[in-house]
This record gives sequence, structure tokens and C-alpha cells, in this order.
Amino acid sequence: MLRHARALPALVFTCAAALSPAKARAQDLWSVTIYGGPTTDTFTSDIITGHLHIIGGMAGIAVNRKLAYLGAGFSLMAEGQATQYFIHDAYQSVSLGIGVSFDRFPWKIPTTLSLYAGPSYAFDPPPIAGIQHRWLNYVSAEFAVQLPGSNRWDAVLRLFHRSGAWGLYAQQVDQGTMVGAGLRLRL
Repeated sequence: MLRHARALPALVFTCAAALSPAKARAQDLWSVTIYGGPTTDTFTSDIITGHLHIIGGMAGIAVNRKLAYLGAGFSLMAEGQATQYFIHDAYQSVSLGIGVSFDRFPWKIPTTLSLYAGPSYAFDPPPIAGIQHRWLNYVSAEFAVQLPGSNRWDAVLRLFHRSGAWGLYAQQVDQGTMVGAGLRLRL
């Protein structure tokens, strides 16, 4: 069941090292998010309308790096993450993506909204319609709000989704979605 669990820390380290710049780092260029929540096999469009069929759970760790400030509160971001699914289907996945974050909200509490997408590889995923899809696209969204009295810790709501990306990886494949919460440390 967890035969690839020892490979996950090495993959997270490799993703973080691949995103590492050669230049000196400033504060808040990096962040690490630990999160978890229930998983569903319901299509994302159905989740938005309130129809949810919970089939298990997932925990993950995401390492993010700000690549460039784009202006007007937007930044170009990179993300590497590792996940562990459990209960209904037990398997691991790793993902590497690119995205954008926005941090110029009109209220005083520091808040960030980030969106990422990229390739995702799963170790022994459950078959969909009789086919095991190891490579799929992932989409991740994170809404983070700074915790009171802290200048480095944020509470987060996070969505993680793997699918065939409308035929880019596979036709009519929706591996699942996790909607959960966690903590983010800005480095």
C-alpha cells in the first residue's frame, strides 16, 4: 500500500532543489504548505453546485517559490508537491507546476490567492474505466490568510485536482479532487 512512501521525501527535496535559484534569496520567496482533506470522485463542476461524494482523504506537502513579480500584486510562481491518498484508494502522487499568485487585496490582513497547473505522476493509481493513468494534469488553488500575531504563518484553504485536462493527457479522465485546509510557512 505505501511501498513508494520512502520515495516521497526524496521527490519533494528534488522538486525544491530544481526550483532553487542561483541568486541570493529574499524573505518570502519560498513557502511550504502542509494540508489535507477529503477527496471526491465528483466532477469539479458538480462540486461547485454542491454535489459531493466523499470517497477518502488526502494529505500533501507543497513547496512554492516566487519566480518573478509581475506588478499590480501578481507574481509568477513555481510549485512542487507530493500527496498521499488514503481510505478508498491508497497511492501517492508528485506534481510540478507553474502558476500565478495575487496578494494585493483591499483589506489589512495579508492574504494570498494562488493558482497552479502542470504535470502530475501517480504511483499505482486506481484504474479509471480499466486503464491506469499515471500521468495526468494537476490544478491546485490556495487561499492563504496570515495568522494573527505571526508574520510567517498562514492558514490555508487548498484545492488539488488531477484529470486528463480535456484530452491533453487522456480523454474523459477525472482522477479526483481534494478540498482541504492546512498551514503555510513563508521562508
